[in-house]
Amino acid sequence: MRRDETEYIPPPPAGFPALASHINVIWNEVHFINGELDWSAIETQVAQIAAQHVTLANGTAIPRPVWLTLPVFWRQGEPGKCEYSGRGNVLIVPTPLAPVGQVVPAFGDAGFLTRYRDFVLAAGRQWNNDPRIAGVIIAGGYDNETQIGASYCNVLGERNDFPVTKQQMTDFVTNAIEAFHDAFPDKPVYLNFAPAPTDQARCDWVNLMLSYNPRHIGVGFNGMKPDVPAFVEHPPVLTTTPTPSGLDCGPLELIKRYAEILPVKFEPVTGFPSGNNSELQWRYWSWLLALTARVDFVDVQDAWFCSPVHNHNGLCFPPTSTPYTPPTLTLNAVQTPNPATGDDGFPVLFSDWIERQLGKTAATNDQLWVVLRETEYPIGTPKPTEPIPTATVTAAAGPATSSITSRSSRHRLRRFTSAPSAGSPPLLLILCPATLPACRSQSRPSTRATPSRCSPRCWDSMWWTRSTPGAN
Repeated sequence: MRRDETEYIPPPPAGFPALASHINVIWNEVHFINGELDWSAIETQVAQIAAQHVTLANGTAIPRPVWLTLPVFWRQGEPGKCEYSGRGNVLIVPTPLAPVGQVVPAFGDAGFLTRYRDFVLAAGRQWNNDPRIAGVIIAGGYDNETQIGASYCNVLGERNDFPVTKQQMTDFVTNAIEAFHDAFPDKPVYLNFAPAPTDQARCDWVNLMLSYNPRHIGVGFNGMKPDVPAFVEHPPVLTTTPTPSGLDCGPLELIKRYAEILPVKFEPVTGFPSGNNSELQWRYWSWLLALTARVDFVDVQDAWFCSPVHNHNGLCFPPTSTPYTPPTLTLNAVQTPNPATGDDGFPVLFSDWIERQLGKTAATNDQLWVVLRETEYPIGTPKPTEPIPTATVTAAAGPATSSITSRSSRHRLRRFTSAPSAGSPPLLLILCPATLPACRSQSRPSTRATPSRCSPRCWDSMWWTRSTPGAN
């Protein structure tokens, strides 16, 4: 799913995957007319996008789905400042907890909670039964996540002496979940809950979601990266009695536990332009992390799948400069074989393969794919903000060490070459770093046992999931 704003949005370029659209509904930009909220500006954009058509991997053409985030009320504004766009009360936070003049939503104010709920209920009356709307994302704090603090504008909401308490923020989000449950009982709804006021708050919110029937409210993780989740690489060790509050309530721990029970969506931790091999690997491993969490969709900037992007708004369509350079679908770059590193290349269109995984569970698929890795962070794939070592591209193939080498940064893929026949066991697809030949060679149909020669650390550090038909 691509992020779209309120300007005219062109359809995805021909040959690109079936990209849904994501619209932010700004709270104070929906005005009252004769005592009723006027949704006409949003309706114009919804109609414009829904009139576009996209083609699924199976060849089916459908109206382009629309997702809404609402009500957006606190986000990045001018450099170093956060913009309040709500209709509830605000707080003037004293220094040094916030810069002079920076306002913060009054999350603990009864009037703020009432206005928030009223807006959500009105939006539900407008769109809960609208087939053009695929689902809704809860704007539950700064930058639509469940957070009080905002490092962008130096609001230190995590401090215990902050005017909005952690309990007030927890209660606000609880009320938001209840409001969206009442307003959108027939739509999937997602709460971006990674930066919660406390770990225990996440567990409390998830328990509330689990109480609904059907379980239509789930969670979002806006930190998609190539890393192995920290709790997998370094499991928490209980050293105190009684058990501390919030243990096992980290966002990825909860997603792993409830990935096939609650709706799940991901969003990258950052957006960056396409280009060198290091970024290709960074994106590749990030996509795999999201898919192992059984996500329904991934909310990304255009630079995650397209190059070039417009230098003004970051959208994937012809740039204004000449000569014209047609956009390229960079998702499929991982399909290119690399004889120098022994990389076979991805066997099918990566963009189609991603689409086939979305919303799937072990019960709805008939093939298994496994990601094996031996490092918490992929060797040779520095973060986009870090300088890219020359060795990432030029180092010769050889035994992997802790140093950065091109061999250890490349993904490897091995698969059975014969197509599945009727009644045959599922095919096992192995996606692993180039440092694990023993793991690759032990792959066999329909097994979840630890390969006998595979590094236990490698095996224990992965999540497993099943892939869809046709992904062989």
